[in-house]
Amino acid sequence: MIAPGLRPAPPTGLSGTEARAVVAYVRKIREAAPLPRIAPDVRLAMDVFGAKCVACHILDGDGGKEGPDLTHAARKPGHDAARFVRWISDPAGVDPNAEMPAFAGKLSDVQLNAVAQYLARRH
Repeated sequence: MIAPGLRPAPPTGLSGTEARAVVAYVRKIREAAPLPRIAPDVRLAMDVFGAKCVACHILDGDGGKEGPDLTHAARKPGHDAARFVRWISDPAGVDPNAEMPAFAGKLSDVQLNAVAQYLARRH
């Protein structure tokens, strides 16, 4: 996951020739292997996760370490989309000791369901 502040700034100081070589290489790779298509609901979930969740949660090796790693969020029994909706909306309602903020009213129903479905598929 790439989000502002998670990665250091790219190196600077490339000469014009080096910069053109990098651009040519990226164009060549893009033509050889087009980017995979991402379903709209997955794109929405990734956008919300990048904006709201990645500061505290790791996903596929990137993110914050305050909250649990969500790479395999659905491995535990009972961790389905409905549970993720309840948890994201009102964590303290599921676990009174939860430290995560509630996102009810901060995310639309569409955003909330997209993230919940996305996490429910992560085995």
